[in-house]
Amino acid sequence: VAVWFVDGKPVKAPNLPAIPKMELDVPFIVDNDANCFAYFAAKTLNFRHLLAVTVGTGIGGGIVADGKIYRGRGAAGEIGHTFVGGRKRCRCGGEGHLEAYFGGWAMENVKELIDTGEIYSTAEFALFCRSLANAVMLLNPEAIALGGRIGGRLDERPLAEKVNRYLPEEIDVVVRVVKDDYAVAKGAALLALDTISQNLP
Repeated sequence: VAVWFVDGKPVKAPNLPAIPKMELDVPFIVDNDANCFAYFAAKTLNFRHLLAVTVGTGIGGGIVADGKIYRGRGAAGEIGHTFVGGRKRCRCGGEGHLEAYFGGWAMENVKELIDTGEIYSTAEFALFCRSLANAVMLLNPEAIALGGRIGGRLDERPLAEKVNRYLPEEIDVVVRVVKDDYAVAKGAALLALDTISQNLP
């Protein structure tokens, strides 16, 4: 479930209208799905500094820095809601966000565009890759991991070529596409285990 946090408190959960009140006798965590994906990708791909981007209906992002999830005040990594120009309305109410141009709800026939390879020549794909390159210059990760219903279907080669084209020659980044439908769930399990084990008495 995509959950946004500010200062440790959940402030937005678009896919969960009301966070249920639960009384459990076991420890548990609540986290953003993109953070869980980022943690899984960093662990399984063996990178300590990683930018993870999920592309499905929308675009989510998570950051792993020195092997740990970087949260900022709670919403770090939300690349889908960065401003890329224009006035196109985003689902969040803002204008000109990346998610308003690239992704499942923003593009028609996206599955067909991927299957035919036409997506790699679209202006929207170029915009997406420029956004990834901008994030690389800010975060300096070793790798970018792509996942999600759309992101997990993309081809690594055109992604890497286009992203690195927007970077200075001295900066390069590995691009990996994670084709695991259960990556978020596995990442949540890993994150829960590691978080709980670190807080044991």
